[in-house]
Amino acid sequence: MKKYNLLGVGIQVNRELEEHEKSYISNFVADILRRKYPYLSCNYLDIVTMLYNTQMYVVEDKVGLSSVNYIYQDKSIYYSCKKDLNNIDELILHECIHKIQDKRDKHNKLMQMGNCEFTLSKVKGLYFNEAAIQYIVLSLLNKKSEIVEYRGIKLKNYNLSYCSLITNLIYQIMLLVNEENILVRSTIEANNDFNYKMIDYFGEKEFYKIRDNFDKIAEYQFRNDINDVSENLINTYKETTKIIAENYFTKCLKYVDKLDEIDELKNKLN
Repeated sequence: MKKYNLLGVGIQVNRELEEHEKSYISNFVADILRRKYPYLSCNYLDIVTMLYNTQMYVVEDKVGLSSVNYIYQDKSIYYSCKKDLNNIDELILHECIHKIQDKRDKHNKLMQMGNCEFTLSKVKGLYFNEAAIQYIVLSLLNKKSEIVEYRGIKLKNYNLSYCSLITNLIYQIMLLVNEENILVRSTIEANNDFNYKMIDYFGEKEFYKIRDNFDKIAEYQFRNDINDVSENLINTYKETTKIIAENYFTKCLKYVDKLDEIDELKNKLN
């Protein structure tokens, strides 16, 4: 999901997807989600039905826009005419998950998308939710990590094409807390369980700072070339890793009473 409204940037719609195209995408996404995460409350048919009933369009390609976009204003998914709809890649999965996690009230007003809350005054946790979806998508596709370098900082990264630094941060968090079931269910089913769990691990004020920093980092990355990231971007990333590590290990050390628990914490820190 992007902050821009696709309908207001001059996109030309070529056609609606054919029934067989929608059926293929809907069944593929439902199958891969249910196979990987059988504990989800939504079943296979729920996901297929939801996606199949979603308006999907092929549009003219436009510089600066992603090749796949879920637009919550009209609850539709738009595919670039250059996109291969027979190849369900991370972008298609990502935007289909946005549709699945779209949670509205009885008046059809958007309340929540995964871990992202929509209030009258602001959107809370937009890129924290984006990172959570990327964690899920990369897991679904069994993507392998690689060591990359940003301004002298070596990162074990899982994705270079979209929000790479916040994706790295969500993996750091998951390495420490090991709460994949809660992350996945909270992200797909659109509830705050994972946010509450993060407050338990890091503290309320600290979690909200972490979440706000995800937004800052993503915005910095969108405004800079990935190989020429700004000083503000690196400083915010370092600050976030420090908050995550200091608060997690400080809390854990209070409850350590065995040597093997010390070894486990050392391994996580490394």
